[in-house]
This record gives sequence, structure tokens and C-alpha cells, in this order.
Amino acid sequence: MCIALVLAWVAASLAIKPFFPYLDFGVFYSTALDRVLAGQFLDIYGFVARAPGSELALPLTNPPHYILLLTPVYALGRLLGFTDFHQSSGISFGQAWMLLATLPFDLLLCREVVLLVQKWKGSLSPRARCILFLCVLYAPVLWLSSVRFGHNESMMVALTLGAIRSGEEGKPMRAGVFWGLAAGIKLTVMAPALVWFFWGLPTRHRRDVLVAAGIGSAVFLIPVLPYILWRFDQIWYALVGFESIRPVGGFVFWKLAPFPEAVVALSGWLILATSAALGLALAWRRDRSFLDSGGAYALVLSQVGLLLLGKGLFMWYGLALVAFGFIALGQTPALLVSLLAWLLQSGPWVGPLVTTQVQVRSALWVVFLLGVGALAVMGWRSQSRLATPWNQTRAGG
Repeated sequence: MCIALVLAWVAASLAIKPFFPYLDFGVFYSTALDRVLAGQFLDIYGFVARAPGSELALPLTNPPHYILLLTPVYALGRLLGFTDFHQSSGISFGQAWMLLATLPFDLLLCREVVLLVQKWKGSLSPRARCILFLCVLYAPVLWLSSVRFGHNESMMVALTLGAIRSGEEGKPMRAGVFWGLAAGIKLTVMAPALVWFFWGLPTRHRRDVLVAAGIGSAVFLIPVLPYILWRFDQIWYALVGFESIRPVGGFVFWKLAPFPEAVVALSGWLILATSAALGLALAWRRDRSFLDSGGAYALVLSQVGLLLLGKGLFMWYGLALVAFGFIALGQTPALLVSLLAWLLQSGPWVGPLVTTQVQVRSALWVVFLLGVGALAVMGWRSQSRLATPWNQTRAGG
């Protein structure tokens, strides 16, 4: 039954996707992929798009690893005759074809959640594993992120979970590869990465996190290095500079009041500082693993910080919060988080518009995030009262 429901999800995704092309692939990813196939690999950041009525230059904001990962599937699709990759509306069988590159990561994400839950809380029965896997797979935010909008959030989250599991298994080199690849998919991985790094830095795990950081930096920087050497201005604007001038958009905290521009401009640094502080808060129990220190709850709180302080939010940004929620909070709360994240961020993109209705939606979003954060804090406090780690408690009966 479990396999049948997984196959049903995959089949439904492939059947529905042609009718939901999205502009990010149609405008940015497909253009970058065309340039790679034309032998212009260094020029994937050499174009920008502009929204109607706006002079803001919108770049491709993904590191090159993501484009390289998509290239073989895109090239094969071109050979098979798909020509509608650039569609932003209507029907695109080409964008449905590209799910062959991303759907495996959706399934990998579900598997990693199950494995981490078992590593932290003990072995699950086959039926419980199946239910948990399906709950993650059928969570609304996963489908919206990967299928409806064709984004790469699940790739980044799956690799992040793989890095954390590798760390729990005492394999820092493998963890570093996963961290580097996750950063190569999307730089928002820095929020959970800093939690993990600052947890280990002051503890007996220092060597492992330093090895992982070194390997991860190399995995990330090797494909980026040619752009730093020969297209520095372009890649700097795409990966760093654009974020600094990016306007506040969506239903976000920053729309609740006229905050000073200088404060809003610090939002990225506030997110990173929050994640680092959460990691240090975990480190007081120096003899424990990341999960036994309360790491799952800290990961949830890091995403609360990112979603609360981020200047611009899209619906798919909540996927990491949901995935970490399945590990820390349990199936029912995580499914509820997924549903509410979808409902509160649904609807047409409102951009920088500020109206009473937008402020109300933004306030509801903030209340929702604070509620999720409160659940994580309560779980963390409950775990911290235990005299021994979860696995030793189980071993003792």
C-alpha cells in the first residue's frame, strides 16, 4: 500500500505539472540551461529580468551547482523534442519533464525524515515508517514547492537532512559533502548549517564540524571559483548584492510597521546571528549528539527566525520548517504547520504592497510563526530536563 501511494503521488505530479508552468523556470532556469548547452557556462549570471512596471534587475539567484545538476535532464529533454521549457503560463510538457530531476529529491527528503526520527527516538515499525513517509510526501507545502512551482527547496532540505544524519553517524566528511551541495542548491541552507556548526564548535565535536566545514566549503567553492575569477560582479550581484537591495515583499513581519530602512537591511545578518545563537545554546551539553542536545527543536527555531525576519517570502520557503517539524514536533503538528503555512502565504504575490489587508495577513503569519516557535521551545525545555540522552533512556528501559 505504501509503495502504491508513493507511485500515485509521483504519477499525479507528472500528470498535473504540464498545466502549471512557472516563471522562475521559464525565465531564469531555462535561460541559464540554454547558455550552458551553448557552451556559455560562465554567462549564466549575465542576464536579468524585470517585472512589469519595475526597474529592479532580477538575477538568477541560485549557485551554479543547481544548474549543473539540471543540465543532463534538460539536455535529454531537448533531444527528445521538448521545446516549451520557457513557458511561464499555459502548458509546458518540458517543465513536467524536468520533474525527473527533482522528484527523486522529494522522496529522498521523506526518507531522511524517517531515518532521523528513528536515529533520535528509536526504531519504528514498518507501518509507522510508511505513515510518516506518506505524511511528509503528502504535506501541502512539499507538493506546492516541488510540483506546482517547480522550486528546489526539497533538494536543499533533503541534502541538509543528509548532512545532519551523517554527523550523527560520526561521518564528518560525508556531512561536509552534503552541506556543500545543499549550499550549492540554495544559500538559505546557512540557517540550519550555522546551528549545526556553532553547536559543535565549543564541544568535543569540534574536529568533526571543522572537517565538515572544510569539505563543505570546497564542494561549494570549486564550481563557484570560475565566476569569482572571471565574472565576479555578476555572481556577487546574483548571490549577495541583490539580497541587499531586495524590497520587502509578501506577507512579512516588516510590513507591520514603518521600520527604519537600516534595520530592515540587517535582516539577513539577524537571521544568521539567530541561527548561530541557537547553535551555541545547544552546546552547553558538551557530551551529547546534535539531536540529543535538542538540535531538532533548534532547527525549527532557526526556520522560524528565517521566516520571521526574511524580507521577501514565497510559499515554498516554509518547506524546511515543515520537514524539521516532522522530526521535532511529530506528524500531526507538522501537517498542521504545513497546511497553515500554505494558507497564510497563498494567493497572488503582493510584492512590496502595504495595505490593511496585507498587514492583517502579515500579522497572522507572525502569530503563526510565534506559535510554532513556542511549541519548539516547550519541546526543547522538556528534552533538556532529561538526565540522560534519549538513546540512553531507551537503553535503560
